[in-house]
Amino acid sequence: CSLVDALRKGNNSAHGNEFQSWVWQCKKSTVLSALNRWKRRQRLLQDGSLERPAFVWWCFFCNNQYRMLQDNVQKSCEDLASIFGNNVKRIGKMWMLMDSLQDPKYVSRIWCIFEVFVARMHVHPCSVSLPENDKEALFLNNLVTVEHLEKACKVNAGNASASKKADEDGIKELIINKHGSFEEVNKV
Repeated sequence: CSLVDALRKGNNSAHGNEFQSWVWQCKKSTVLSALNRWKRRQRLLQDGSLERPAFVWWCFFCNNQYRMLQDNVQKSCEDLASIFGNNVKRIGKMWMLMDSLQDPKYVSRIWCIFEVFVARMHVHPCSVSLPENDKEALFLNNLVTVEHLEKACKVNAGNASASKKADEDGIKELIINKHGSFEEVNKV
């Protein structure tokens, strides 16, 4: 089962109300720092619990990775995009967990770029989730314009990669077939 299925028996899981997009290569410390930073920015009740409980849909915990790989049957990019799209549409918003705002790994990964594109095409808000560290604080303090941020997070879907070449090729083919180029995706 997926990890979240193991929590269901004790009523410790529910339908997601937050969608987490991330790079599989993120360090555990980066993820935990970003999640802690997000929690500190939420409205808390007097007992320290969240005003609105957060149930994060996060592929690592929600997809049954074993079952997806068990029969060695590859899901097509169209199938995976549909699964992703249905989940982000149901939830209605997405976090982009980035390791940094300066040359983030996130914008070099085609799945991440595609996830943001799909979320924005459905007019769902996307927010950035960052770890707290001195380097990021210094960068944010020196961030003056939107152009500066755009330059630091430049997206080029044509150069983005995936862990599996078949996924990379499939997503790029989906983009080209639908839009004729990467320009629209890069812009979004």
